[in-house]
Amino acid sequence: IRNYYGAIASVNLSAQAMIQMLDIDGAEKLYLDTLKFSLNNNLADQPFAAYLYNGLGEIAYLRNEFDKARVYLKKSVELSSRGKEMKSLVTAHKLLATIYSAQKNKRRLHFHIRKLDELALNISAKNCLRDIKTFKVHIGLLEKSISPAQSSRTTTSYCSVDDFTDTKEYEILIHVDELMIKKQPEEALKIIHHHKELAEKLGRKLSLLNLQFSEVKALVQLGRRTESIQVLITAIELSQVSGVDILFVQAKKWLPFNLPANVTPAVALTMLQSMHDESDGLQVSDLYKSALTKRELEVMGKMKKGLSNKQIAANMCISEGTVKRHAHNIFSKLNVKNRVAAIQY
Repeated sequence: IRNYYGAIASVNLSAQAMIQMLDIDGAEKLYLDTLKFSLNNNLADQPFAAYLYNGLGEIAYLRNEFDKARVYLKKSVELSSRGKEMKSLVTAHKLLATIYSAQKNKRRLHFHIRKLDELALNISAKNCLRDIKTFKVHIGLLEKSISPAQSSRTTTSYCSVDDFTDTKEYEILIHVDELMIKKQPEEALKIIHHHKELAEKLGRKLSLLNLQFSEVKALVQLGRRTESIQVLITAIELSQVSGVDILFVQAKKWLPFNLPANVTPAVALTMLQSMHDESDGLQVSDLYKSALTKRELEVMGKMKKGLSNKQIAANMCISEGTVKRHAHNIFSKLNVKNRVAAIQY
């Protein structure tokens, strides 16, 4: 309590390290426990608590939970603005702009870009100014409002073990995107492979995940289908373990593998493994069903016959609760909301 500022700084550094190692649940627990402590000691409205809300907002974003992320980030903006915590304010506006860009909400996106421009006029810290400049290049490329030739990159060099920071990684990923827009995927792959080695050496699993999805994009552009599927399977497996869904959700927009728009990572994994094993004769519905267990398929078959949960339980000699659990798993794997939609597969 006597050194709340220092305590929050330590918590934030620890949680960010955990996020980088893909211990997302651990990072969330650390942030929530600290927030609970802050609330119990009437400290949650202190400006520096904004870093807790930013961290929770980032975790919700990584899980593709945009509504929850916005709630946390707006609270961060409120606290940061009150206490003039510029660094946390920049982070909050960047994350909100990223969310609105993903949702194609141009009005809200431009609002947060304007806020970043206003902050840039009042910030003397070079790292914050560089952060804003780099982010605007990233958004400009995403929105296709600037071309790679117009983007003024801060760096194009390869990182070493000593200088592979979050900021450098961000700039590298932007440079890779620029190269792919310029149809230079071979050069992009060289940069990706160099930094994948660094990420593995340093235990930066989130960096590795970002680079894997970029690698898939470059391999697709080169027409190396089998390799791209193999890397994508590895990336989805890593993201599934950690619960980081946002990268797969974003990748679905450009992946050429005819994955259904509402496909979940679990089902996509089964479909991609089938493609990789050259089992292309299977129908999409069969691939979906191959993600279900034998027991779940049995429950689904009885659903198709119009049996209620109670009737299925009696028929299979299991409890109604077990039937409901199987049904929940079926709906989750098929990414549907009810049994009517499930049996249509």
